Amino acid sequence: MAQAEIRQTVPVASETAGRVAIAADAAHPKRLVISGWGADHCGGVGAGVHLSEDGGATWRTGCTLPGNADDERPLETPAVAFDNEGTLVVAQPFYWDADGGSLVVGRSHDGGQTWGDWHKVTRSHFERGTLSNATLAIDTSPTSRYPGRLYASYTDNSRKRVVIRVGWSDDGGRQWTVENASPVASGKELLDMSHLATGRDGSVYLSYLSCIGVMGTDCHGRPAELRVIRSANGGKSWSAPVVLAQTRLPPDRGNWQHPNYGGLPGTGTALSFSPVIAVDNSGGPHQNRLYAVMTTYAHQRLQVLLAASDDQGATWSAPQPVAAGPKLADQFMPWVSVNAEGLVAVTWLDQRAQPLEAGYQPMVAYSADGGASFSKPKALQKQISQPGALSTLSGVASHTWAGDRLKTGFIGTDEAGVTILQLSTSKP
Repeated sequence: MAQAEIRQTVPVASETAGRVAIAADAAHPKRLVISGWGADHCGGVGAGVHLSEDGGATWRTGCTLPGNADDERPLETPAVAFDNEGTLVVAQPFYWDADGGSLVVGRSHDGGQTWGDWHKVTRSHFERGTLSNATLAIDTSPTSRYPGRLYASYTDNSRKRVVIRVGWSDDGGRQWTVENASPVASGKELLDMSHLATGRDGSVYLSYLSCIGVMGTDCHGRPAELRVIRSANGGKSWSAPVVLAQTRLPPDRGNWQHPNYGGLPGTGTALSFSPVIAVDNSGGPHQNRLYAVMTTYAHQRLQVLLAASDDQGATWSAPQPVAAGPKLADQFMPWVSVNAEGLVAVTWLDQRAQPLEAGYQPMVAYSADGGASFSKPKALQKQISQPGALSTLSGVASHTWAGDRLKTGFIGTDEAGVTILQLSTSKP
């Protein structure tokens, strides 16, 4: 598959680089939003959104997210999505000193430049609990039983218990109903890194990671279960968890920045190990097929794998590598999506060009046969990026389709070695 590459960049100070979320407006494919996070991002608030109306050529930054009070602070990058009317929806976890963790949702009709009222989805159900890893999905399928319904998932965590919860809303995020999606875990079990996807019939799927820690909640080098649950009634109730794959997290090796799950081997840079899922809603030969990408540590390196399900997540194929790579060259931070024609895209960060120095590039591979085979991986940036200055790369290789083009957001270094938020535009 021939591929044209266009790169655009959004400058972000090196100390602010972290999680990234990206969304495209289906009604206006050149309208893009990328959310960012960092200690001094947006004047110290820590979270904001970047808007482009021309496919990524020029950008404006919106910094009107809540969190300016002395006793409240955003905890991570906001999740972003566009509804069918082109309204931007944002979900943001916060921590109030007097109230613990909460999740708020806001709407913007101008891509995040101005905002209406912010509405609280929920607060932590645990005393002094924290909310994290918020993800957002909007059911935009015209054949769904729940058209326009918003879903927000998050980890609700205390020192003794943890659960993945999902809230849903039918009025644009003003009022929410919240349910436990996963079983409540206690003791040394950790549940985290959830991801949402919706099917054309209104089914909702949620994937997440589970691991049993040692020495408290340390899962470095430990086995992990990647699980999937399904709701057939719009988030009101959820199926029992299904293990889609068993993987292994990387060993510690000094990754003190992320004490629970580890990070990029040989560095102090934290990673996300979320199992990202996507549904084929194209109506093509592989319609309704579910795909999941994941990262596992094997043979002294991280590798990206893909699994698929044709029975609504009840059973899964054995995970297979998306692309081969040289020994000791890590692959990490994968993302998967399916376009309107049923083409599967997988992106990830890859060290094949500089494995010994840990330098990485964003890569992409496509499958036109339902994941049975993939095209030769293509680098989305010629420049080799270095993770050494970053404390986290969590969530920086996510992508979205904008018409017939794939938009990939990631943190990398430019030719001068400056760490910046970047956008790669590619066409299969």
